[in-house]
Amino acid sequence: MRRHKYHIARVASILAATTALAMVTAAHPTATTHLPETKVTVHDVTKVTPTIGWGLSATRQVLRTTNDGQSWTIDSAPHPHAELLATSFTSPEQAVMVGVAQDGRQWLVWTTANGGRTWHTAFLALPKGGQISDATIQSNWDSRERGWLMIPVNMPAKPGQDRLYCTTDGGATWQLVNANLPYSDNAGVVFSQAQVGWMSLNTDSVRNLKFLAKTMNGGKTWQRIALPVPPLLAPHASNPKEDYSPNPVGLPVFATPQLGALLTAYGALNANGTQKPGYSVVYFTTDGGSHWQWTVLPTESQNATNPLSTVSWQSTPQGWVLNVRTFTQKIIAQWDVQ
Repeated sequence: MRRHKYHIARVASILAATTALAMVTAAHPTATTHLPETKVTVHDVTKVTPTIGWGLSATRQVLRTTNDGQSWTIDSAPHPHAELLATSFTSPEQAVMVGVAQDGRQWLVWTTANGGRTWHTAFLALPKGGQISDATIQSNWDSRERGWLMIPVNMPAKPGQDRLYCTTDGGATWQLVNANLPYSDNAGVVFSQAQVGWMSLNTDSVRNLKFLAKTMNGGKTWQRIALPVPPLLAPHASNPKEDYSPNPVGLPVFATPQLGALLTAYGALNANGTQKPGYSVVYFTTDGGSHWQWTVLPTESQNATNPLSTVSWQSTPQGWVLNVRTFTQKIIAQWDVQ
């Protein structure tokens, strides 16, 4: 059985926060369903900025807010002959939804790159007997046209598969890049360049600290790499079972092809089985991932982080600033990266 994946990036993308009794209006005349101004419950809310967020209605319509949930607009509705299974909301403008046709033979992928004003619909062949795993998908984009989509699939009597697709036309079509990605217990895939991608790996092993994988050929093949361990958390030979290990591991976030960062949490147990103090660590690179540096967050920030915290980049006249944010977008740590 495929183990449930619990980590920063995917949990944030399917966060089941609920805004009850929100005011909703139909946004566009092309929306499949038109509702008068009414009060509904908004499910599966994902905030992508402090004020902009996406959500779903009880009837699986896609909703969008630009005022921190005070009001919502209907951006689309699922295809009438398909069941919406999973969503990936990545920015104020870009979103991807995956559903299955009623005949069970095809996946439908709906993609918007303009905040839901228009949507592309693409069809993917469904692997025989395959079903989307955990109702989660993961997408990322480096432009309005080029993006990647990872779909976890459960197969009958076989290990689960992570299938990687790529689009170069804004989601009108998707090409299969890899039908079975390695390292099943991963936090998803992100690309910093057209051929250079990264995969964060969750590990329960205190000795297996290669918790990143990298591709240099667009996702066809992957190789694990090790990151440096802060001395405070370094393994020791006397009691390896008490060593710190990183879990969960967040996906890297890239401001430029050279500038990236990720957030992870190190945890460990004492000899008597009690939990040691945990540490949140930010890794960042300024050379495209050839080298990674680390920063252990200060105590006050440690107390505020949780599995839904993320890193983000902010451009300033003086250069780039790296932020650590809660899922509500509150900044709990910040520093300059040159």
